[in-house]
Amino acid sequence: MLLALLFVLLLTTVEANMSSLLTVYSLVRQADKSKAEISQANGVALTSIFWLGMATSRIFTAMCGKLLNSTKTLIFLLSLATLSSSFLAVFANGSTAVLWMGTLTLGTALGPVFPLSFCWLDQRIGLSPWASSLWLIAASFGRITGPVTTAYMMSVHGPILLPAMVVVGALLASVTFLFLQKAVKVAGHLRAVDELSRHVKDENSLRENGDAGGGLGSRYARLADEADDILEMDDFFSEDENVIHFDRSDHLQRSA
Repeated sequence: MLLALLFVLLLTTVEANMSSLLTVYSLVRQADKSKAEISQANGVALTSIFWLGMATSRIFTAMCGKLLNSTKTLIFLLSLATLSSSFLAVFANGSTAVLWMGTLTLGTALGPVFPLSFCWLDQRIGLSPWASSLWLIAASFGRITGPVTTAYMMSVHGPILLPAMVVVGALLASVTFLFLQKAVKVAGHLRAVDELSRHVKDENSLRENGDAGGGLGSRYARLADEADDILEMDDFFSEDENVIHFDRSDHLQRSA
C-alpha cells in the first residue's frame, strides 16, 4: 500500500504543477522576448489546453475502458507522460509551438491515469474504505505540496525548472508503478496459492469423510488475471471437467 500511496503522491504532484504553474511559467518566460511572446491570456489558454487534454482522454477511456488492458494502458500513458515532459524540458524554452503541443500531449497522457490506477488497484487487491481514504489523502497532499515546492524552486532557479520538475515527477511515478505492478502480481499469486491450498484441504477432508460429491473435483486450476500470465496445474485434481477460476478482486468461484 505504501507503493500505491507514493505513486499517487507523485502523480498528483505532476498534475498540480502543470495545472497551477503554467500561467506563471508563461509570464516569466515572457520577460525574454527573444524566446517567446506569451501574454497572460495565452498563459491561461495554455492551462486550458492542458485540462482539455486531460478531459478528452478521460472521456475516451471511460467510453472504451472495457476494450483496454488496464495494466498495459497505464504503462503506455505513464511512458507517454515521461516522454512528452522530457520533450518540453528540452525544447519548450525555445519554441512556443513545442510548448503548446507538449502541454496538450502531457495533459492527454496524464488524464486517465488517476482514475484508471485507482480502479486497477481496487480490482487486484480490493481497496477497503480506509485504504481508499488514504489514497485520496495522498492525492490531496501531492496537490498541496507540489505547486508550493516547485514555485519556490522556480523563484530560485528560474522558470526552466518547471519542465524539469515535471520530468522528474513523471519518471519517478512511472518507476514506482512498475514496482507496484510487480508487488501486486506477487501478492495476488500468493493469495491465489493460499486460497487454493485451503480448498484442497477442504477437498481432502471431504474425501476422508466419504463425501465425494461435495468436493471440487477439478481437473486443473487456473490462477487467472486479465493482465498477467495464466498458471495451469494440469491433473491436479480428479478427472471431472470443473475449473477453478481465481480473480484477485474476489475469491475462488466454480464453473461447471
